[in-house]
Amino acid sequence: MPVTLQLVNHPATPWNGPKVTTPEKLLEEACPNEFRRSQRIIQSSLSGLGETHRSPSENGFVWAAYQAYSHHHHLTIRPENIWFAILTQLSFYINANAEKLRHIFVDHKGKKELEVIDRRPMDSADFGILAERMTHMIARNVKDPELCDWVMPSFSTTTATDRVVGSILLTGAVQKYFSFHVSLACGIPLKGYARSREQFAAMLRPVLRYMILSFTEPASRQAVGFWNRIVTRQATDSGSD
Repeated sequence: MPVTLQLVNHPATPWNGPKVTTPEKLLEEACPNEFRRSQRIIQSSLSGLGETHRSPSENGFVWAAYQAYSHHHHLTIRPENIWFAILTQLSFYINANAEKLRHIFVDHKGKKELEVIDRRPMDSADFGILAERMTHMIARNVKDPELCDWVMPSFSTTTATDRVVGSILLTGAVQKYFSFHVSLACGIPLKGYARSREQFAAMLRPVLRYMILSFTEPASRQAVGFWNRIVTRQATDSGSD
Protein backbone atom coordinates (compact mmCIF):
# COMPACT_ATOMS: atom_id res chain seq x y z
CA MET A 1 0.00 0.00 0.00
CA PRO A 2 1.21 3.58 -0.61
CA VAL A 3 3.18 5.33 2.13
CA THR A 4 3.15 9.12 2.59
CA LEU A 5 5.93 10.98 4.38
CA GLN A 6 5.45 14.56 5.58
CA LEU A 7 8.89 16.17 5.72
CA VAL A 8 7.97 19.81 6.44
CA ASN A 9 5.09 21.72 7.99
CA HIS A 10 4.46 24.28 5.26
CA PRO A 11 2.02 23.46 2.43
CA ALA A 12 3.16 22.26 -0.99
CA THR A 13 3.11 24.57 -4.00
CA PRO A 14 1.53 23.55 -7.31
CA TRP A 15 3.76 22.69 -10.26
CA ASN A 16 3.69 25.32 -13.00
CA GLY A 17 6.71 24.33 -15.08
CA PRO A 18 6.77 24.19 -18.89
CA LYS A 19 4.09 21.99 -20.44
CA VAL A 20 4.10 19.92 -23.61
CA THR A 21 0.94 18.79 -25.37
CA THR A 22 2.25 16.42 -28.07
CA PRO A 23 4.61 13.41 -28.09
CA GLU A 24 6.70 15.18 -30.73
CA LYS A 25 7.26 18.20 -28.50
CA LEU A 26 8.07 15.98 -25.53
CA LEU A 27 10.73 14.14 -27.55
CA GLU A 28 12.15 17.40 -28.88
CA GLU A 29 12.52 18.94 -25.42
CA ALA A 30 13.59 15.84 -23.48
CA CYS A 31 15.86 14.22 -26.09
CA PRO A 32 16.96 16.95 -28.55
CA ASN A 33 19.73 14.90 -30.18
CA GLU A 34 17.45 11.91 -30.82
CA PHE A 35 14.72 14.24 -32.06
CA ARG A 36 17.04 15.79 -34.66
CA ARG A 37 17.99 12.35 -35.95
CA SER A 38 14.40 11.13 -36.19
CA GLN A 39 11.92 11.61 -39.00
CA ARG A 40 8.67 11.08 -37.11
CA ILE A 41 7.11 9.30 -34.16
CA ILE A 42 5.55 6.07 -35.37
CA GLN A 43 3.85 5.13 -32.11
CA SER A 44 3.49 6.62 -28.65
CA SER A 45 2.18 5.40 -25.31
CA LEU A 46 1.40 8.97 -24.27
CA SER A 47 -2.20 9.91 -24.96
CA GLY A 48 -4.14 12.92 -23.76
CA LEU A 49 -1.08 15.09 -23.20
CA GLY A 50 -3.22 18.17 -23.72
CA GLU A 51 -5.37 17.20 -20.73
CA THR A 52 -2.45 16.74 -18.30
CA HIS A 53 0.55 18.78 -17.20
CA ARG A 54 3.66 17.01 -18.45
CA SER A 55 7.05 18.70 -18.41
CA PRO A 56 10.01 17.50 -20.49
CA SER A 57 13.32 16.64 -18.85
CA GLU A 58 16.49 14.87 -19.92
CA ASN A 59 16.49 13.10 -16.54
CA GLY A 60 12.90 12.95 -15.36
CA PHE A 61 13.37 11.15 -12.03
CA VAL A 62 16.37 13.10 -10.74
CA TRP A 63 15.04 16.41 -12.02
CA ALA A 64 11.63 15.80 -10.44
CA ALA A 65 13.27 15.12 -7.07
CA TYR A 66 15.41 18.25 -7.37
CA GLN A 67 12.47 20.46 -8.32
CA ALA A 68 10.28 19.05 -5.55
CA TYR A 69 12.97 19.66 -2.94
CA SER A 70 13.91 23.13 -4.19
CA HIS A 71 10.40 24.52 -4.74
CA HIS A 72 8.24 22.70 -2.16
CA HIS A 73 6.30 20.39 -4.50
CA HIS A 74 4.78 17.04 -3.65
CA LEU A 75 6.84 14.12 -5.00
CA THR A 76 5.24 10.79 -5.85
CA ILE A 77 7.69 7.93 -6.39
CA ARG A 78 6.74 4.58 -7.86
CA PRO A 79 8.98 1.51 -7.36
CA GLU A 80 9.41 1.43 -11.13
CA ASN A 81 11.14 4.83 -10.96
CA ILE A 82 13.80 3.43 -8.64
CA TRP A 83 14.15 0.16 -10.54
CA PHE A 84 14.59 1.83 -13.93
CA ALA A 85 17.23 4.16 -12.48
CA ILE A 86 19.14 1.11 -11.20
CA LEU A 87 18.80 -0.73 -14.53
CA THR A 88 20.02 2.30 -16.45
CA GLN A 89 23.19 2.55 -14.38
CA LEU A 90 23.68 -1.22 -14.60
CA SER A 91 23.40 -0.95 -18.38
CA PHE A 92 26.13 1.70 -18.44
CA TYR A 93 28.39 -0.58 -16.40
CA ILE A 94 27.77 -3.68 -18.54
CA ASN A 95 28.43 -1.81 -21.78
CA ALA A 96 31.60 -0.24 -20.39
CA ASN A 97 32.91 -3.68 -19.36
CA ALA A 98 31.28 -5.84 -22.02
CA GLU A 99 34.20 -8.18 -22.77
CA LYS A 100 35.15 -8.55 -19.12
CA LEU A 101 31.58 -9.61 -18.31
CA ARG A 102 30.86 -11.60 -21.48
CA HIS A 103 31.38 -14.99 -19.80
CA ILE A 104 28.65 -14.14 -17.31
CA PHE A 105 25.96 -13.40 -19.88
CA VAL A 106 26.64 -15.36 -23.10
CA ASP A 107 28.71 -18.20 -24.56
CA HIS A 108 29.17 -16.76 -28.06
CA LYS A 109 31.75 -14.32 -29.38
CA GLY A 110 30.90 -11.08 -31.13
CA LYS A 111 27.27 -10.19 -31.68
CA LYS A 112 24.52 -12.72 -32.27
CA GLU A 113 21.69 -11.51 -34.48
CA LEU A 114 18.18 -11.65 -33.03
CA GLU A 115 15.23 -10.95 -35.29
CA VAL A 116 11.56 -10.43 -34.52
CA ILE A 117 9.20 -10.82 -37.47
CA ASP A 118 5.75 -9.24 -37.62
CA ARG A 119 3.42 -9.45 -40.61
CA ARG A 120 1.77 -6.11 -39.97
CA PRO A 121 2.95 -2.89 -41.64
CA MET A 122 4.91 -0.32 -39.68
CA ASP A 123 2.00 2.02 -38.95
CA SER A 124 -0.16 -0.71 -37.37
CA ALA A 125 2.48 -2.87 -35.65
CA ASP A 126 2.51 -2.82 -31.85
CA PHE A 127 6.10 -1.92 -31.02
CA GLY A 128 5.53 -2.51 -27.32
CA ILE A 129 4.69 -6.15 -28.00
CA LEU A 130 7.66 -6.40 -30.38
CA ALA A 131 9.97 -5.14 -27.62
CA GLU A 132 8.66 -7.77 -25.22
CA ARG A 133 9.05 -10.47 -27.88
CA MET A 134 12.68 -9.42 -28.26
CA THR A 135 13.09 -9.89 -24.51
CA HIS A 136 11.89 -13.49 -24.85
CA MET A 137 14.48 -14.04 -27.60
CA ILE A 138 17.20 -12.65 -25.35
CA ALA A 139 16.11 -15.06 -22.60
CA ARG A 140 16.63 -17.99 -24.99
CA ASN A 141 20.14 -16.83 -25.89
CA VAL A 142 21.74 -15.81 -22.57
CA LYS A 143 23.35 -18.20 -20.11
CA ASP A 144 20.77 -17.52 -17.41
CA PRO A 145 17.22 -17.29 -18.84
CA GLU A 146 15.99 -15.95 -15.50
CA LEU A 147 17.92 -12.74 -16.16
CA CYS A 148 15.02 -11.39 -18.19
CA ASP A 149 12.45 -12.17 -15.50
CA TRP A 150 14.70 -10.48 -12.95
CA VAL A 151 14.99 -7.33 -15.08
CA MET A 152 11.30 -6.97 -15.88
CA PRO A 153 9.36 -4.96 -13.27
CA SER A 154 6.58 -6.88 -11.54
CA PHE A 155 5.36 -4.57 -8.80
CA SER A 156 1.71 -4.03 -7.95
CA THR A 157 1.96 -0.67 -9.72
CA THR A 158 3.58 -2.04 -12.89
CA THR A 159 1.75 -1.23 -16.11
CA ALA A 160 2.07 -2.60 -19.64
CA THR A 161 4.10 0.49 -20.53
CA ASP A 162 6.48 -0.22 -17.64
CA ARG A 163 7.11 -3.69 -19.05
CA VAL A 164 7.92 -2.21 -22.43
CA VAL A 165 10.38 0.19 -20.78
CA GLY A 166 11.97 -2.76 -18.97
CA SER A 167 12.29 -4.63 -22.26
CA ILE A 168 14.01 -1.68 -23.92
CA LEU A 169 16.40 -1.24 -20.99
CA LEU A 170 17.31 -4.93 -21.22
CA THR A 171 18.12 -4.72 -24.93
CA GLY A 172 20.29 -1.70 -24.20
CA ALA A 173 22.14 -3.55 -21.46
CA VAL A 174 23.12 -6.48 -23.72
CA GLN A 175 23.63 -4.57 -26.98
CA LYS A 176 27.34 -5.50 -27.06
CA TYR A 177 26.37 -9.18 -27.28
CA PHE A 178 23.41 -9.02 -29.68
CA SER A 179 22.23 -7.08 -32.70
CA PHE A 180 18.49 -6.53 -32.81
CA HIS A 181 16.35 -6.49 -35.93
CA VAL A 182 12.61 -6.15 -36.52
CA SER A 183 11.20 -7.18 -39.90
CA LEU A 184 7.78 -5.82 -40.79
CA ALA A 185 5.47 -6.33 -43.73
CA CYS A 186 4.77 -3.16 -45.64
CA GLY A 187 1.31 -4.14 -46.86
CA ILE A 188 -0.32 -3.55 -50.23
CA PRO A 189 -2.62 -0.51 -50.25
CA LEU A 190 -5.36 -1.63 -52.66
CA LYS A 191 -7.58 1.34 -52.01
CA GLY A 192 -7.00 4.04 -54.59
CA TYR A 193 -5.58 1.87 -57.38
CA ALA A 194 -8.76 2.23 -59.40
CA ARG A 195 -11.94 4.13 -58.71
CA SER A 196 -14.14 2.09 -61.01
CA ARG A 197 -14.36 -1.23 -62.79
CA GLU A 198 -13.50 0.52 -66.05
CA GLN A 199 -10.31 2.01 -64.61
CA PHE A 200 -9.28 -1.33 -63.18
CA ALA A 201 -9.89 -3.00 -66.54
CA ALA A 202 -7.85 -0.31 -68.29
CA MET A 203 -4.95 -1.02 -65.95
CA LEU A 204 -5.11 -4.77 -66.54
CA ARG A 205 -5.48 -4.80 -70.34
CA PRO A 206 -1.86 -3.87 -71.21
CA VAL A 207 -0.55 -6.33 -68.64
CA LEU A 208 -2.63 -9.16 -70.05
CA ARG A 209 -1.64 -8.24 -73.62
CA TYR A 210 2.03 -8.59 -72.74
CA MET A 211 1.38 -11.92 -71.03
CA ILE A 212 -0.33 -13.23 -74.14
CA LEU A 213 2.52 -11.82 -76.23
CA SER A 214 4.93 -13.83 -74.10
CA PHE A 215 3.27 -17.00 -75.38
CA THR A 216 2.90 -15.96 -78.99
CA GLU A 217 6.19 -14.07 -79.45
CA PRO A 218 8.43 -14.96 -76.50
CA ALA A 219 11.58 -13.62 -78.18
CA SER A 220 10.08 -10.28 -79.15
CA ARG A 221 11.59 -7.07 -77.81
CA GLN A 222 8.23 -6.05 -76.31
CA ALA A 223 7.79 -9.30 -74.37
CA VAL A 224 11.35 -9.33 -73.06
CA GLY A 225 11.13 -5.65 -72.12
CA PHE A 226 7.88 -6.22 -70.23
CA TRP A 227 9.35 -8.93 -68.02
CA ASN A 228 12.50 -6.90 -67.44
CA ARG A 229 10.31 -4.15 -65.98
CA ILE A 230 7.91 -6.35 -64.05
CA VAL A 231 9.28 -5.37 -60.60
CA THR A 232 10.96 -2.23 -59.33
CA ARG A 233 12.76 -2.49 -56.03
CA GLN A 234 12.92 0.48 -53.70
CA ALA A 235 14.40 0.07 -50.20
CA THR A 236 12.48 1.64 -47.30
CA ASP A 237 13.31 2.44 -43.70
CA SER A 238 10.93 -0.20 -42.35
CA GLY A 239 13.32 -3.01 -43.24
CA SER A 240 11.33 -4.45 -46.14
CA ASP A 241 11.12 -3.79 -49.88
